[in-house]
Amino acid sequence: MSNKLLKYFSYVLLAVSAIIAIYFYMDTASDARTVALLNWTYILFGLAIVAALVLPLFNMFGNPKAVKRSIRNLVIVVVVCGAAYLLASGDPVPVSAAVKTTPADFKMTDTLLIITYVLTAAAILAIIAGSIVNIIRNR
Repeated sequence: MSNKLLKYFSYVLLAVSAIIAIYFYMDTASDARTVALLNWTYILFGLAIVAALVLPLFNMFGNPKAVKRSIRNLVIVVVVCGAAYLLASGDPVPVSAAVKTTPADFKMTDTLLIITYVLTAAAILAIIAGSIVNIIRNR
């Protein structure tokens, strides 16, 4: 039953996303269309965060080993984000845009860029390591 419910919920999210995307790319761009697209993006992002935080809780009750693994993963995420924040310089980049920015904006932007670099490098290393492990195991 829950799989069907999740499947239909996914279809509804996909349909709403398609409608909003079509609305955004219609004849002329307007602020209302941009705001609608951004608000839908925020809603989807919020749903993803809630799902990422709540769904592992269901698994932890049935599997005590998962609690240790989840706590370890949470610690790793906090350490990576903290290290990226400490490494971020927050120095302004000269641009010709008329956007008002604060030093906190620069610091957060630098932090998110460093996190992106670390996660990209980790993904590449995981792909390479996974391939090597598969080659060794299949011998």
